[in-house]
Amino acid sequence: MKRVLLSLAALLLFTGAAQVLFPRAETPPLERVALLRMEFWPEFDRPAMLVIYRITLPPDATLPGRLSLRIPTRAGRPHAVAHAPSPDETLINAAYEYQGDAGSPWAWLHIQVEQPYVQVEYYDPALEKEGTLRSFVHEWPGDLEVDRLIVHVQKPWNATDLQVHPPLEPIGATDFGLEMYEKDLGSLPKGTPLQVEIRYHKPDEVLTVEHLEAQQKVGQTPPGPEAKPDTGWWKAAWSTYLPWVLTGLGLLVLGMAGWVWWKERSQPTRGRKRGRPGKVRACPVCHARSLPDAHYCHRCGAPLV
Repeated sequence: MKRVLLSLAALLLFTGAAQVLFPRAETPPLERVALLRMEFWPEFDRPAMLVIYRITLPPDATLPGRLSLRIPTRAGRPHAVAHAPSPDETLINAAYEYQGDAGSPWAWLHIQVEQPYVQVEYYDPALEKEGTLRSFVHEWPGDLEVDRLIVHVQKPWNATDLQVHPPLEPIGATDFGLEMYEKDLGSLPKGTPLQVEIRYHKPDEVLTVEHLEAQQKVGQTPPGPEAKPDTGWWKAAWSTYLPWVLTGLGLLVLGMAGWVWWKERSQPTRGRKRGRPGKVRACPVCHARSLPDAHYCHRCGAPLV
């Protein structure tokens, strides 16, 4: 038992310490995407612009990989960074590193990608309001090579005279009545910036979600807004804390082995019972030597007196 515990402790300690002291090599960078779907949802559930990047990697992308892109520093940390096997499957939070400096207009997101579909969401507070007029300018700095770029805008509740540059085309409405506009802009080489300008009029401050909730209260039940990514935070953080967990388990098992050793040492020693040595006996018939406790001669069988 003691040897088993010591072996298990050594294995856990070695595995945990090796990952802490010698972390895995950094994953290769991903610099090309097959599809970047850039969506803009103004005044949806906050008085700001919800920006969504839906990224599909090419089939030959090396995974796991590291996807790096910039978002405005004014937006702060992203609302969601997630990945999935495809856009139609459940999103799981992805581990990422945020590098932002208040003195710089851009902050870097370095995303550890393990699935071919990636989704990034953030709220940009740069939605300007002047009376009923709303205006917003989005800049894509060109951090990735994009095989296909789609720009999508969802018109907010009670908005009129929506204008987008580059011009988009109406593609219908959502199930809860919000008009949508979209256009496929084709490929975009790495290092090529893109600017999207959005203008519209809105006579009130009612958010789209607030309007939908009001409809539900009066009995008109439209489908809810698109579900947010599954939290699944523990899956993202597991790779970070696993080495420390293994090290802790190793120390625990080592402590158990020490307790077993101390328990064995603290118990009184029990010696084996030994018989008192007797005199060597000789057979009265053949005079052969016999064991002290023998009753008959082992040579001739005569009884020993």
